[in-house]
Amino acid sequence: MSGRVSEYGKGARPFDLLFADYDAWYEREPGKSIFTIEAYALKQALHRKPESCLEVGVGTGRFAKKLSVKFGVDAAFKPLYIARKRGALCVQGVGEHLPFRGNTFDVSLMVVTLCFVSNPQKVIREVFRILRPGGQIVIGMVLRESPWGKTYAKKAKEGHPFYTIASFYSCEEIIRWLKLSGFTDIGILSTLFQPPGKPNYKFEMPREGYEISAGFTVFNAKKAGD
Repeated sequence: MSGRVSEYGKGARPFDLLFADYDAWYEREPGKSIFTIEAYALKQALHRKPESCLEVGVGTGRFAKKLSVKFGVDAAFKPLYIARKRGALCVQGVGEHLPFRGNTFDVSLMVVTLCFVSNPQKVIREVFRILRPGGQIVIGMVLRESPWGKTYAKKAKEGHPFYTIASFYSCEEIIRWLKLSGFTDIGILSTLFQPPGKPNYKFEMPREGYEISAGFTVFNAKKAGD
């Protein structure tokens, strides 16, 4: 999972303490193959070149490197050491109060970041502010109603250090927040239809539209303009 931004840093502490464990998850199965599936779906959703792209919740920069995202911001400070080694130009900051001027970026990426923030709609509004007219937002999510969301919710009750601080949302909620923030032309890709709990995962092509059986859902939308 990527995405580590919370208002006033409330969700940052576990990722500052356990960032090495979090990053190592991607080095072995099943994290390695899941990452490949998710990153591919995110790449298909990016309609613009990512030269001026900001990842909100950049974490250790794995998705940023894979998708050629140049800039990043995260509430947790220690993961940024790794993100910088991977080539991201990143700063510490929270998604609810992004430390950037308005109309600065062409693309903003968030990978399950909204699960770890205090006010997801406020984060989306902030992304709208910092995007240029015609800019694109891309959001990767594990949705509450999906098999994976239900599995992670169960792990949260069992005391998992990351999922206990996570909140999971529905497809309808994400779409509503995008519309309320001013985004238009909302598109959805669905992927990771294989069930949770497998030792490794075969590569999957994403499908257009929302499917409840998908473990990973990608939203993309546009800020009106050129």
